[in-house]
Amino acid sequence: MKFSTGSSSSSLASDSLSRKSTLCIYTEIDAPAPPPPCERRKVSDSSAKRWNELVTVTHEHLGPGIAADTVRRPGHPLGVQCGPPGVPVLGTQYGWPLRKDNLPIAWRCRGHLLGRGQERLVRYHHACGMINWFTINGMQVNIDKTNLLSFSLHRSAADLPAVIVQDTAVPYDTCAKFVGFHFDTGLQWHYHIDSVCAKLNGAFYAISRLVPTLSRENLLKAYYGYFQSALTYGIELWGLAADRDRPFLLQKRMVRRMMRAAPDEPARALFLQLGVLTAPCLYVLEVAKYVRQNLAHFTPLSTTARLQNRRKNDLTLNTARLAKTEKTRLWDEPICRQVQENLLETATSPADRARLMASAEPESGHWLRALPSASVGTLLDRNTFNLSVCLRLGCKTNEPHRCRCGDPVDQLGHHGLSCQRSAGRLPRHAALNDVIRRAFASAGIPAILEPTGLARDDGKRPDGMTVMPWKYGKCLVWDATCTDTVAPSHIQGSAAAAGTAAAAAENLKRRKYNGLSDSYIFVPFGVETLGPWGPEARRLVKELSSRLVEVSRDQRAGSYLSQRISLAIQRGNAASLLGTIPGDGSELKEIFYL
Repeated sequence: MKFSTGSSSSSLASDSLSRKSTLCIYTEIDAPAPPPPCERRKVSDSSAKRWNELVTVTHEHLGPGIAADTVRRPGHPLGVQCGPPGVPVLGTQYGWPLRKDNLPIAWRCRGHLLGRGQERLVRYHHACGMINWFTINGMQVNIDKTNLLSFSLHRSAADLPAVIVQDTAVPYDTCAKFVGFHFDTGLQWHYHIDSVCAKLNGAFYAISRLVPTLSRENLLKAYYGYFQSALTYGIELWGLAADRDRPFLLQKRMVRRMMRAAPDEPARALFLQLGVLTAPCLYVLEVAKYVRQNLAHFTPLSTTARLQNRRKNDLTLNTARLAKTEKTRLWDEPICRQVQENLLETATSPADRARLMASAEPESGHWLRALPSASVGTLLDRNTFNLSVCLRLGCKTNEPHRCRCGDPVDQLGHHGLSCQRSAGRLPRHAALNDVIRRAFASAGIPAILEPTGLARDDGKRPDGMTVMPWKYGKCLVWDATCTDTVAPSHIQGSAAAAGTAAAAAENLKRRKYNGLSDSYIFVPFGVETLGPWGPEARRLVKELSSRLVEVSRDQRAGSYLSQRISLAIQRGNAASLLGTIPGDGSELKEIFYL
């Protein structure tokens, strides 16, 4: 017992499932194979009457809604092609009644009947009227090929009535295939999409073997013949299923293979180059073609249209996720950007605007992502954490007082970040270089600090150098610097664009070490007190992170490096702020020596 996919059966199934109390069952009854042509005989008048009785019984028990496979009128009075069961039933249904001078042959293979209505269908199957009719007329039903498939969104197979055929109960199936479609009892498309993906995988394998030998034109012919033909078959029916992305992913994989592209390369441009429509576009095209071809058959204000108002509460829809987890940023980012713009518009001073722009940079918040652990050196003491948060939010860090250098210090404490006697400058500089050196060593490139023999004309040496070549057969030399974002000399540039002070410091370093560019790869490593990095620093950290990931096989290795650099900056800021307070400096020992 299977089902038909004709337009009448589809509308009947959708109308049936919209009623909570309706049970919809498709039936396939299988009889023995037809006799040879030489053994065919015309149906007698009495047999014709029994056929008409079967029509009456079918309509009485199944109701007026009976759907079956469409058959053609026989071209010869002696018989019809092998087709659905109860050929006279179908003939009566489709407008060519039985006549004595044109009787079809009484043999058939399979047919598909759709019954709607719970109580009538139960009485019909208990009576087994149609089954008994086949038995009485000498056509034994093949129970092994007689199946039942029940469509119901509110009833399980255990609640359905038993169907007895020749003293044998026919079980209900959960899935069946008809004209290339796989249907299940819940009218879902999981089984069918599994079948489509299996066909697409086979086509992908076959076409992939042809890619090295065929031209693009011939590959397109193979694609349309083997792949797209399987993809578009019935796509207007399952194109909006929950698993519709699976065939689309296989299609993108096929296009990448045909274009000899990398597996992770975006496929949009590849579709344009090949001139191939994507699966969603094919779905829209097939639906538009169907509507255009059948526009004259559509009924205005049909049952589907009435479902939008009078019976809209009777529909049962599957719940769907509004957004994927990895796409949540698309919802939050516009709101966050609007909040940032509002804060920038209400900034009362250049220092406040520079702080807001620096805080929006990704590098300025790496220290917030570090797991606080004293054993690995990522734990900030209470004073350092409080001061770092105050600098980021623009809160009050201290009471106004006078610095050790004699200059006044306001409640924001920005003077300590650029003071000539800043207590955190040297420890922060040493911590940055130590982090960079350790990162090179972890990547398998030994490095040393303050290498000899590379002094400038004024006697100053760069901060570090790799002992082994970094790339292009040259060793890398770096020199780190940390400038104050809100220093009086940088405040105007920092208020206009984030990272301006770090970029200017890197340019100054490159000019000072211009003589090393011929024999070494010189990289100025510039950062700012409020978090932004210079372009050279970002480029070096990105390349160094990729090598760390390659060596350690840990995708988070680059993030750990960025966190340690950001933590070193915050510790230096805290030491600089605390250094403005008159005292013996004992409170600074807790920052860098935990």
